[in-house]
Amino acid sequence: PRRAHFCERVLEEEGVCDDMTFCDLDLGFIPVERDLLSMESPEAFRMTKLIGDKTHLFDIAKSLMQLQVVTGIIAEVKGKGADAKLVAEMMIKLRAELGMHDEQKHCEDAFDSLILIDRASDMVTPMLTQLTYGGLIDDTWGLQDGVATVPGSVVPGPHQHTADKTKPIKLLLDETDELWQKVRGELRVGLENEVREARLEVPPRFLRGLA
Repeated sequence: PRRAHFCERVLEEEGVCDDMTFCDLDLGFIPVERDLLSMESPEAFRMTKLIGDKTHLFDIAKSLMQLQVVTGIIAEVKGKGADAKLVAEMMIKLRAELGMHDEQKHCEDAFDSLILIDRASDMVTPMLTQLTYGGLIDDTWGLQDGVATVPGSVVPGPHQHTADKTKPIKLLLDETDELWQKVRGELRVGLENEVREARLEVPPRFLRGLA
């Protein structure tokens, strides 16, 4: 996302710096859903806790500031954990550098509050079993950036009659899918009724796995 001195040093040692142009790709938050923003940094925890590299924390603080430039200053910031405190401090420092003042808290689109949670302060939650339909899809096949990669054998279609019926198929599951929006947060117990009401042709073994 941004230039790193280490990368520049390696390229300089290889003698290719003069042939290259460096620039930052400062993406910040990526809108995964209408109401969900993500930085898509799966290595952040490992780099921060195991390697001791705090670069990701600065990226988080900077992205939060980019958001506040658009929506106004977040009035109340709460956090839990050492790294959460560090992100808050970085964000306040960046706010001062940008010259943002308290009166911007009253912007119509500003968020009322922000809660920062250091993953190290709660290591149990990620290991809990998800009981919703969306959670089941994620636990079984994985759900990344709104896309699930599932075996072709569980998806109705013409491919069921070919030799490639077990070939993985990518399914886009986002807010444009009305059924997905309806059942993603539902408990698995009631899923079969939801599918029946929608009159979808789902293989029986798939339904049994969801029950």
